[in-house]
Amino acid sequence: MLFESLYRLGSKPDRLLLYPSSFSTENNSTWADSYTKLLAFNQTQYERVLHLDSDSTVLQPMDELFYIEPSSVAMPRAYWLGFDNRALSSQLVLLKPSVHEFDRLMAASEKANGTKYDMDILTDVYKDAALVLPHRPYNLITGEFRGTEHSKYMGDPEQPWDPDKVLQEAKFVHFSDWPLQKVMTSLTGQFTPCSTKEK
Repeated sequence: MLFESLYRLGSKPDRLLLYPSSFSTENNSTWADSYTKLLAFNQTQYERVLHLDSDSTVLQPMDELFYIEPSSVAMPRAYWLGFDNRALSSQLVLLKPSVHEFDRLMAASEKANGTKYDMDILTDVYKDAALVLPHRPYNLITGEFRGTEHSKYMGDPEQPWDPDKVLQEAKFVHFSDWPLQKVMTSLTGQFTPCSTKEK
């Protein structure tokens, strides 16, 4: 579905699908095989990679992200956790692949020993080093529309919540509505649009 959306929206970068070597239709745990996205950091055939979680949808073109200031990694904050937390959101990650960064993340994931999610690992490694992307319009979760308090998303408690306007401005929406389960999570891969290396 992401491939179709990006094609329909005229996105230019290459497309790459990363997925576990085996899929299970039995195990539907919410973040099954979530470390797969860390492999995006090892795609050194590309100059830059924009990782998108596959349980998301693209509503507007985002190719402009490939032209922002270069950095090892750029991510939005997990706004729903509050900004004092400063956690990064891993559903959209713009990165510069490198063996060094991939090795750092592999070491961090081995140290986590399965006790942390990919978002936690990326926050641990890049919390004070990531270029922070605005969560509006790049990081809207579907649970926002079921909630009753929207100041974290709006960024201003005085700004009124207008769901139609919010959806119209959003470019990327992630299907996340905890505690509702993601029924087909174990069947999703990690989709990664990539910009090709300069020659």
